[in-house]
Amino acid sequence: MRGIAILSVVVIISSIVGNMVRGTDVIGGTLLSIVLLLIPLIAIRFKSRDPVGYFGLDFKALSRIDVKTVFLIAVFLFSIISLLDWYPFHLWDRIFESDIMVGSTSMAMVKKGVFYLAPIVMPGGTLLEEVWFRGLIQYSLRRISLHLAVFVQSLLFGLVHFLPVYIATDFPVALKLWFFLYPFAIGMVLGYTNERYKSLLPGWIIHYTNNVLAVFLMAIMWKS
Repeated sequence: MRGIAILSVVVIISSIVGNMVRGTDVIGGTLLSIVLLLIPLIAIRFKSRDPVGYFGLDFKALSRIDVKTVFLIAVFLFSIISLLDWYPFHLWDRIFESDIMVGSTSMAMVKKGVFYLAPIVMPGGTLLEEVWFRGLIQYSLRRISLHLAVFVQSLLFGLVHFLPVYIATDFPVALKLWFFLYPFAIGMVLGYTNERYKSLLPGWIIHYTNNVLAVFLMAIMWKS
């Protein structure tokens, strides 16, 4: 229960600050974040399993993780994605020129000059995605096939990032497709990395590090 309480506090603080930064409904956003976190935790609890231990989010899991390797993976992924963003699609320019911003939390933080809040805002969002995709979905399917489990959660992870861009923006089709391809690829990497360490923590570290680096990059480009 202590582990669940810690996870809940992380999500609550992140969602409150994140919604304040974006200027959206703080109460509604916070409640939604809490519900989204509780669903997978309660689902595992109904199976008479400790959700924190089941997902490998307990502190004991840290002893199994090669933190240096995990951070190197995060930096490598961010570097590759940034290069692909910059050259084939000129993604950053399109975001800056578009009336509909993609990645609204990151952009809002940059615009308001509070991108240094990334250590507070982003942990909750990345935690929710890790618990849902690499946790609930992947862990539920891996008893059938590990490779199927990783593929399915990566596919859904890609679609969740792709569909809002596809529906809400007028970006070229190739650019829209990119918003599916890179989350799908990242989902595959995170899925297998988590399996290697039997924990969601490596994926959370990689996911969070990538997002923080993206905020700092956008901040630098916004000011240049």
